[in-house]
Amino acid sequence: MKPSTKAFFKLHGWRKLVDFIHGYIYGRWPNRYLRIITGSGFRGSRKTRPHSPGPRVPRPQGRVSRWFAERYHSKVLTHGDAARIIRLDRPIIPENPEKVVPFDIANRIVLDAPGSLAVMRCPCRETRGEKSCGPLEVCMVIGSPFVEFVVEHGTNGARPLDRDEAVEILEECRERGWVHTAWFKDAMGGRFYAICNCCSCCCIGLRAMRKSGYEARYVIPSGYVAEVGNDICSRCGKCEVACPFGAIIVGDGSVIIHREKCFGCGVCETLCPDGVLKMVLAPEKGAPFDVEAMD
Repeated sequence: MKPSTKAFFKLHGWRKLVDFIHGYIYGRWPNRYLRIITGSGFRGSRKTRPHSPGPRVPRPQGRVSRWFAERYHSKVLTHGDAARIIRLDRPIIPENPEKVVPFDIANRIVLDAPGSLAVMRCPCRETRGEKSCGPLEVCMVIGSPFVEFVVEHGTNGARPLDRDEAVEILEECRERGWVHTAWFKDAMGGRFYAICNCCSCCCIGLRAMRKSGYEARYVIPSGYVAEVGNDICSRCGKCEVACPFGAIIVGDGSVIIHREKCFGCGVCETLCPDGVLKMVLAPEKGAPFDVEAMD
């Protein structure tokens, strides 16, 4: 047994042997794993509804999608919060993470050896083949024992990553208009273990939410929403096109942001040529994943 496998087993112990086996399969062969779950309910329980420019009315989440969401989910990160996680140089175990990740299962925010980083090819994009966006090497694994496991087993070409390169990857993905997300999973010790850089066309979690009419809660908001400032807006429409969640409508005389749809990813703020869009705290969206505030 490889040293990283022993450390991964220790994370679970004999009492959670099934979770260890589950996590081992997921960590070794994520592409095959995702192909299986996308055909077994992760897509959501209802067909896609036609897009409507008006506010979306929430619907009850189906039992299958709710079961998956409790065990495998992510939280949107602003670019600043993602960069702070990458730069963290001390272990962190906050006492009350429920406001950040409001799930019964896999809601622990624990960073052991946070400076330990790896990058690997994105499983979501690889499973889409020629339809995927590039580049592929954008998924970052964080902390022990996860980094050691994927590197030692060569999962999707995983390799060690230093902080400077990790921040550079985040910046490049930000400029592409991709969403930073922090992922949690029951079979990964119920813990935070990765930052993915997602686009709405490739990310399985975002696609599943769209297909379910946004009833499936695989991805939860960052704790921020976008606001239009007092500066002059040229109404170029770039924010509306770029928004992964369909939260922005640009009209002849105004820019409308639907707060209930906004996940606070900050893509609009990054791509706005006029600099009029800003991210502001939204208590109804939960607490941000701000490691400095948690410690």
